[in-house]
Amino acid sequence: MCKNPKAKLGTSILRGCSTATCGKVGKKGVWQQCPDVAKQETVELNQRSISFNEGLLLENQGLIQENQGLMKFNLDLMGENQRLMQEMITILGADAVVVRLLASMIGWNVGKGFVDAIDFVSTSTILIKGISMFGSFSGSATYNGLIQLKETSGPILITEPFEYTSNGDPLVYDKLFTFPQYAKAGVKYTIAIEYYNTELEKIWRGVGASNSTAVLCNRNTITFEFSESADSNNGSNELYGQIPQLLFSCSPNPCPSNPGQLPVPG
Repeated sequence: MCKNPKAKLGTSILRGCSTATCGKVGKKGVWQQCPDVAKQETVELNQRSISFNEGLLLENQGLIQENQGLMKFNLDLMGENQRLMQEMITILGADAVVVRLLASMIGWNVGKGFVDAIDFVSTSTILIKGISMFGSFSGSATYNGLIQLKETSGPILITEPFEYTSNGDPLVYDKLFTFPQYAKAGVKYTIAIEYYNTELEKIWRGVGASNSTAVLCNRNTITFEFSESADSNNGSNELYGQIPQLLFSCSPNPCPSNPGQLPVPG
């Protein structure tokens, strides 16, 4: 006999959200709660959720492997582009290129009022002939804007407008200066770039840089030290951002090709 409520052994009643049955424990009758149906349903739901999440995990792992493959493809493409670029640089008259950044799988916002800049110092006097810029992060797009080269604590040496059309691939686009200028060994210079599109656009984000890069030019090693610029308000610094390459000549006294070219600093 069970109590509260009184009932014979084997009697079932509804208690709460589940059934209780009067059973015998030792010599006493005790109401024994049957498994909660709601709890059973929750367990089943959790098991289904676990199975679904395991499926998502497998799918995500596949996507990660696919993205890693795309990253390798992009790096290979970037390497081929750099090889072709080096050939073009030689044709155009520059002796070497400083590769600071490689394109990543992330976009970078550019637009009017957003300046990407980097400071640098070289161990030899060089002739700065131009820079490279990243293209559109997705689809074809045409960009224009302004590039400046200046002594960090001195005068502006170059103010050069640019315009180029990108097809959306992780490539770089060269801009050779109309009037190249010398950068003296041991003096800090700033290169800044601003895009003039009125709405924010995404171009490729550069990563993988080091604050020190050594370049072999005419059998001489020239070291470039890069640092964050006070002129940069768009996030570029010595490790990531924009201005992926500098194009330069290291000839001791190349013939001036125009009247705007500065004499070699003493």
